[in-house]
Amino acid sequence: MTKQVPEPGDLVSIDWNDCGGYINESLSRVKVIPATAYGILVSMDKIQTIVWSCPFHDGGDEPNGDFTAIPTDWCQKIEVIKKGASKRLVKA
Repeated sequence: MTKQVPEPGDLVSIDWNDCGGYINESLSRVKVIPATAYGILVSMDKIQTIVWSCPFHDGGDEPNGDFTAIPTDWCQKIEVIKKGASKRLVKA
């Protein structure tokens, strides 16, 4: 099977390393936490990868929903689930 290169508009799964701790707890106790984000790939460059993780359409011209920005260096694996799942985010 050929590995697919993710493009804006593709439905993707991203395994990445988040960091987490508790409010009012020392920053020395922050830990790396494996995480997975699912959504429509908006953009990806050397600095950040942006996923439209909770899309909804309200009939307007701009997309709505939750967007997740992940430092690209923190991404461990990016898998294309469906090519071209949403062309709504791709500007002509």
